[in-house]
Amino acid sequence: MGAISGSSWVSSLALAAESHPGLEAEATYSEAVIAYHQKKLKLSMEIIEGLLQQNPDYLDALELRSVHLKDLRRDAERIPVLEKILAVKPEGQRGPVLFELGLLQQKKGSVDEAKRSFEGAADLGFNVVPARLMAGMLAFNAGDMVAAERNMVEVRRRGSTEMRIAGAYYLGLVNFKRGNGALGAAYLVEARRLARKNPDLPVSRQLASPIEQVLEPFRKSQWFLNLSMLGQYDSNIQQIPTSASAQQGSSRSTPKTTLLAGFGYMGPPLAELQFVPSYRFNANKNFASGLDAYEYASNTLALSINWRALARFSAGMKAELTHSFQNFEGSYRSYTAAGDFGPFIKWTQSENLQFQLEASLRPIANFAQADLGGIGSGFRLSYRRDGATRFFNPTLAAGFDASGTRNATYRSQAWSASLSNLIRLPGDHQLTPGIDYLLTDYADAVPVRNDQTLSLRMAWAHPISAQWTALGDLAFTSNSSNIPGSYTFSRWVAGLGLSYSR
Repeated sequence: MGAISGSSWVSSLALAAESHPGLEAEATYSEAVIAYHQKKLKLSMEIIEGLLQQNPDYLDALELRSVHLKDLRRDAERIPVLEKILAVKPEGQRGPVLFELGLLQQKKGSVDEAKRSFEGAADLGFNVVPARLMAGMLAFNAGDMVAAERNMVEVRRRGSTEMRIAGAYYLGLVNFKRGNGALGAAYLVEARRLARKNPDLPVSRQLASPIEQVLEPFRKSQWFLNLSMLGQYDSNIQQIPTSASAQQGSSRSTPKTTLLAGFGYMGPPLAELQFVPSYRFNANKNFASGLDAYEYASNTLALSINWRALARFSAGMKAELTHSFQNFEGSYRSYTAAGDFGPFIKWTQSENLQFQLEASLRPIANFAQADLGGIGSGFRLSYRRDGATRFFNPTLAAGFDASGTRNATYRSQAWSASLSNLIRLPGDHQLTPGIDYLLTDYADAVPVRNDQTLSLRMAWAHPISAQWTALGDLAFTSNSSNIPGSYTFSRWVAGLGLSYSR
């Protein structure tokens, strides 16, 4: 609003209006401004109301009318006036009006309208961080975690230290709300660190106790347990249930059951170094006759050492040793012993984008055929987004593996790529479609062999209770080789099961 003071030029303007009718509105408006500055509020209001009856879209008059109502604390009447101003005002100048309108709508309890107004003000560059903070808080309180995250990310990224503390705090709560405790704790650790560095800030004092209360469980160690059983149908049972190597296919179909179990101990996630030892067991039972030799059991001991496990940037070491047994004429005998050792680094961005790079050294001993043993190696780069969205939470990964077997026929190098996406459906149903591609080169084989393996899969999960989850899977695998008679195959597996965790 263009504020006007003084009276001499207004008198001249009023005289000019008599001979130039187009200036009459400006002269009337000037009289209202003078009356307002002279604290004659009632007279100023009467002049403006008369002017708006004649010209409802007179922007300056609308803005002065809004000021009148603000002085009189008649907030409910201001809302339609501000909405009218938005309709008249050029778009690039609407930011301050949207922000003020958002405050009034919030006071009135119109949460959705207030959130849209604050976001509109921020989009136009006005009071960006406070507007995002207000919009994010409204969205969080209304249960809209998508909008809450979107706005609080900007608060944390663009705000002052005080605003960054508030943004990180709310991002922590957002992730706890959607079940991502690790990332939620990481944000709260960040908020706590900033608050401790700036203890004199009001927000540091206000949030100190709530942050500590939420983080308390992450100072404790705990045991964990998981048991899963799947009933499946396999159209081409493999030599090892977890392998897709073409030369190990049986060309036999069978119903089967797969049992997976594991337990372990997880050190305090907030410790500088977190130790996570664990044990896993995996076994399958085939029900078709003559397939006992395709039954395996494996035991895996693992240790993960995580440095700053819940920090935005973390790293660690992993070590696994797996001993597999094969059913041989009614009893199990040692089949392979394999290790997987190596470091990893992990970086989690504010929008819940997680990148991880890991390297592995993989020694293997094969007791059934000694020359299939050797030392392999590999690396894997993965990207994951587990946001609050229902339909777009992708995971992408790419990797390289060298088998290093002593038998040149099976020595290989393989490039892999995979894509999956978590879909959250109503009723706590989760679907995860995925696709995997593997390009394997047996360069030392005679003749040289090249395989391309494509897998399509769909997993389903539905929590039944806090501990029990219903599971389902469907997968199709196709392998094509330059030696088709020996190594080309296809396979599909479907199953249902239950999982228990605590």
